Amino acid sequence: MQKKNVLKSVVLIVLMLVIVVGCSSANTNDSQPDAPAASNTGKETVQPDEKPQEVALSMWSRWPGPMEDMMKETITEFEQAYPHIKVELASAAPDQYVAQLQTAIAGENLPDIFAAHPTVPVYQLHELDQLLPLSDVIGDRIHEFEQGSLVEGTTQMNGEVYALPIMSSKKDGFVMYYNMDVLEKAGLTEADVPKTWEELIKVSEQVVAATNRESYGLLYGLKSSWLVGLVAQTMGSEISPEVLPFTHMNPTNGHYELNRPGIVETLEFFKDMVDAKLVHPNSLVITAQEASSLFVSGQAAFLFDGAWRAAEFVGMDFVDFGVEFLPTKSGGQQYIEFTGNLAAGLHASKHTKHPEEVGVFLRYFMDKYYPKIVNAGVQYSPMPTINEAATMPHELLKKTLQIQNEQFVPSPDAIMVNQNAVAVYSEASGKKPKETIGTIMEGYLSGQISDLAGTLQKLSDETQKAHEDAIAKVKQEGLEVDVSDWVFPNWTPLVPYEAQ
Repeated sequence: MQKKNVLKSVVLIVLMLVIVVGCSSANTNDSQPDAPAASNTGKETVQPDEKPQEVALSMWSRWPGPMEDMMKETITEFEQAYPHIKVELASAAPDQYVAQLQTAIAGENLPDIFAAHPTVPVYQLHELDQLLPLSDVIGDRIHEFEQGSLVEGTTQMNGEVYALPIMSSKKDGFVMYYNMDVLEKAGLTEADVPKTWEELIKVSEQVVAATNRESYGLLYGLKSSWLVGLVAQTMGSEISPEVLPFTHMNPTNGHYELNRPGIVETLEFFKDMVDAKLVHPNSLVITAQEASSLFVSGQAAFLFDGAWRAAEFVGMDFVDFGVEFLPTKSGGQQYIEFTGNLAAGLHASKHTKHPEEVGVFLRYFMDKYYPKIVNAGVQYSPMPTINEAATMPHELLKKTLQIQNEQFVPSPDAIMVNQNAVAVYSEASGKKPKETIGTIMEGYLSGQISDLAGTLQKLSDETQKAHEDAIAKVKQEGLEVDVSDWVFPNWTPLVPYEAQ
């Protein structure tokens, strides 16, 4: 009991100190039951010959754009199927959502259903006793979810599900788009689309020469440093596969390694492209969104961006493009670690006055919303059978999502062997350096950073220290945890990992 109280106090402190940051998505049976099905909260009390009592459910979203539009469509359809249940959806600005959650938790007035956020994870909300269990809502369909989408410490606590994924956890992959019109003007075809860095340089030189610099080889938005940094980390994974590309942890020794060859050589390659004037000069001063607009207008042959950009292109009737894996140094395999995460999800408040109706809505949501996002080509759902049956509006969307899905490789994480690792992550949150590969890349390409290796080593040392300090602090609080929990000597890079 003492350990639990100490951990709960730590969670409360961490939660209230969270700094709001900008956030970087089924059954195909269309038939509906005549009355709401039972959930884990008890049996349905409404008899067939009784008129159901009218109920209003409150719901918060933080995903403006296509995802929220499809949520609204699903809610409208649900209210037609269940006229006695109204779902009042409120949209929160992404950069204000964490503060809104904090206020609601402190005032004990969370909505019935609310969007998950990575800075307020399941284990914190569970310790604060804020979540309604959803295992019975999901029921037997738990076996339909992709492996790794329902994970202890991320979507589950003590085997109970507390978060409903609303899209595949294998999301936020990064790809290379190519403009077909620009390639044609340069006398190139899809067969010339580069797979290696050397090929990208050669093709870019041909584009610049053939168009007299009306078009450049490469475009990206460096001001969206988080995105470009992750692009570089993905590209560098071919060179240093032993280090998890996004978390920078080396599972074979349990150390954070940011100053690794994969990062150094990739950033040096970007610098070479800039110095050779093969990169659109605006790339250093614009955002990813602005870069995508220049790409559509034909000012570059290639764009490095997120896989989600394809749906935006198709939605604006721009289909004169192709998509491929990011080029790597030697054309070898790139990857992003997949350790089980909640890319986007929904929670239900433990203090809801309408748990039965919450269960009814969430089951309907799985049936209807999952196919919507896949068929629109926005994201894969967390259910592979739905993804395989999807009919997307354009083949380009299908190929983009396939590339993204293939980039993710199941990889080890300390939570797999010790649930107390979540307390370490919570303790280290906010105490690691604010610099990222993206911000260092921005400084390096703009000439503000000259000692690349030294800067990366400093970041690596500070990250490792924050990690070790967090482990020591958690141990002092009485929880069993050790640095060895982050060591997986039996792991082979690029081979899907299964915890023994």
